Amino acid sequence: MTDIRPTRTEDLEGLRGVLDSTGLFPAEYLPNLFDSHLGGDGSIWLTCLTDEGVAGFCFAAPEKLTDGTWNM
Repeated sequence: MTDIRPTRTEDLEGLRGVLDSTGLFPAEYLPNLFDSHLGGDGSIWLTCLTDEGVAGFCFAAPEKLTDGTWNM
């Protein structure tokens, strides 16, 4: 089974594993990025879960100095 839902704090450990395996960005940046989201920065975080655990994620945020443009 696959499920996509808003990211929760308890997903961060699994997301670190995804980042370590993909090299998208250093996993040590993850807590600060997610804390900004919790602080109301307007970003959207989604986590993809399978029976094995966290399989991936999506991060989207409004692009600064634009109107209606998002960066995913």
